[in-house]
Amino acid sequence: MPKQVLRWALLVPWLLLVGGALLLLRLGQPATGPTPAPSGPSGPPTEVLRYRLDPDRFILLEMSPGTPGQNTIRATILDRTLRPVAADSLSLRLWRLDRDDPPADVPLTPSPPAFEARLDLEPGWWALEVSPKGGPAQTFYLLVGSAGAADAVPDQKAFDLLNRAIDTFGRLSAVRWEEQLTSGLPYPTQAGGWVVTEGEARAPDRLHLRVATDGSRREVYQVGGRRCDREGNGPWQCADVPPANFFDRSGFRAAAGVRLGRQETVAGDPARIIFFYYPPAEAWYAWWVGEQTGYLLQEVMVAPGHIMATRYFDHNAPLTISLPAG
Repeated sequence: MPKQVLRWALLVPWLLLVGGALLLLRLGQPATGPTPAPSGPSGPPTEVLRYRLDPDRFILLEMSPGTPGQNTIRATILDRTLRPVAADSLSLRLWRLDRDDPPADVPLTPSPPAFEARLDLEPGWWALEVSPKGGPAQTFYLLVGSAGAADAVPDQKAFDLLNRAIDTFGRLSAVRWEEQLTSGLPYPTQAGGWVVTEGEARAPDRLHLRVATDGSRREVYQVGGRRCDREGNGPWQCADVPPANFFDRSGFRAAAGVRLGRQETVAGDPARIIFFYYPPAEAWYAWWVGEQTGYLLQEVMVAPGHIMATRYFDHNAPLTISLPAG
C-alpha cells in the first residue's frame, strides 16, 4: 500500500478504535471499479474534495490554489463510476465558521461538465454548500491558510464547552453516526480518495460499522473482546481483540488552541462551534456542540491529505448490537 494512502487510512477514527484490522480495505486503485474523473482545464487543483450526494451521485469540489486570496472553485456532479453527470444548474453558498455573518449566495458559471466561481477567501474556516436544482445539498468544510497558533492560550468558554462535550459523550448509552472522509488530493483517483462509515455504538463496548470505499465494502461488529468482520457479502471472520470504548473522548482534553466559532442549528438543536488542534493526530478539529444538551452533533477534522466530516444522531436512542450468528 503506498505510504500516503496508508497515512490517511490510519487516521480514520473507526480504524483507530478497532485496532487496525480494517487496513484490509483496498484504498488504492481497485482492479475493477470507478475510472478517474477528468481534471479541470487549469491544471491540477490544490484541493480535491468528494462527498456522497445521494446513493447514486457524488459532488466533486476542486479548489485552486487553495490558499488565502483569489481561488477558482469547480463543482461537478459524478455518478457512481466517477463520470461527470450533466446538471441544469448548481447553487453555491458560503460562510465563515468563525463568524456569525449570514451565508452569501455565489453565482456559478457553467464550464461543462462543471460549474465555476472565483472566490476571494480570507484565512480561516469556511463552509461551502453546493446543491443541484431541487437538492439535496452537500456542505464542504475548508481550512484556508492558518487556523491560528496551535499553542495559543485556550479561550476559557471554548475549553469549558469542549470538556462538557467530552463528559456528555462519555455518559451516552448509545449513538449513531455517518462519517465521510475525503483525501483532499487527486489520489487514488483524480476525484480523490473517499471513505464513508455508517456506525452505531452502545455503551460500554458494543460497536457496529459499515464501511465503503470505491469498489470495496466491509462490515464490522465488536462486542467486548470479540470482533467479527467481513468483506462484501463474504464469510464472517472473528477474532479476540482488546475491548474498545467508543465513548471515551478524554484524549481530546489535550487539545490546544481551543476557541469559539459561530452559532448554528444542527438537526433542530442550537449549537456552538469550537475549534482546536489535536497534537496526537497533527490535525485541526471543529466540533458542533449542542448548547442545551452538550451533545457532540457534528465534527470536522482537517489534516494533510485528510478531510473528515461526521454527523452524530440518535443520542441515547434504544439500540441493540450483537455479534452475527455463525
